[in-house]
Amino acid sequence: MAKRVPSKKKKKFAWGGARTGAGRPKSPDSGVPHKPRPVVTKKTKVELTYLLAPEVAHAIIKKKSSALAAELVVKNAVIDANAHWKFSISKWELVTNGIGARIVVRGAGAHDTDVLSCAAQGFGVRVARRLNAALGRTGQVFADRYAVTVL
Repeated sequence: MAKRVPSKKKKKFAWGGARTGAGRPKSPDSGVPHKPRPVVTKKTKVELTYLLAPEVAHAIIKKKSSALAAELVVKNAVIDANAHWKFSISKWELVTNGIGARIVVRGAGAHDTDVLSCAAQGFGVRVARRLNAALGRTGQVFADRYAVTVL
């Protein structure tokens, strides 16, 4: 049997493995980090924060009627979320200051992490669609993903 002779060809590419500088560069304006969400059980209460996009916040701040419409939209979305999911929202508020706005949901409870994730995303979709309709606009409503804080 003939002995195998190693090839003298050089590899053109080095595939796989971590490389320095690989991947999409991190922006200084990046919002909520893509880290695993905290583990949630039936007894865990969390706070969800949805930061509104600047143009939506401006529309809500500049008109009193828009602010009232936004309040009503969030209230109805809370009622629907409580009825539809195994998810409960005890307190919520639409917080506005001179430059921005956010929706803060306090005391939200869910059976587990997956239910919380689906319910929080569903709540965000309900609010976004209804808020766009109430303000007579289209496009992005939230500036970033929702943030979760365990209480």
